[in-house]
Amino acid sequence: FVVNTYVPNAGQKLERLTYRTQQWDEAMRKYLAKLKATGKHVVWCGDLNVAYEEIDIWNSKANKKSAGHTKEERDSFGLTLSQGWADVFRRRHPDTQQFTYWSARGNRSDNRGWRLDYFVCDEAFLPSCEDVITRDKVPGSDHVPVVLLIKK
Repeated sequence: FVVNTYVPNAGQKLERLTYRTQQWDEAMRKYLAKLKATGKHVVWCGDLNVAYEEIDIWNSKANKKSAGHTKEERDSFGLTLSQGWADVFRRRHPDTQQFTYWSARGNRSDNRGWRLDYFVCDEAFLPSCEDVITRDKVPGSDHVPVVLLIKK
């Protein structure tokens, strides 16, 4: 299965943080578990709206209370990963700072970005995932394409 989602943003004032972490994320975990229970592999991708690790954002310290990098969002994503899921890019590139999103306010030229776009797969499928490539030279949007390479 391939599941592509736009995960709801918590909002500039974090007004949707509780909905995001306690309802949406929980419903997504249940849905992914249901798909995995069929015995087929699952890849979950898209704008997951979380810069999970400090390396996934240009200035983690200054953004701890920003939507996409709150403790609640990071903990929720960590809970998902702990249930048998792998962040393919981070597993293949544990020490690489690579962004997929830059604010439309001009932060791209300074590379002040966030990694918000992911490929997450079930742990059993991870060996089949060769790499995740970020097409960060592609212009036109605040997000850039992210490509999953799967072994033959």
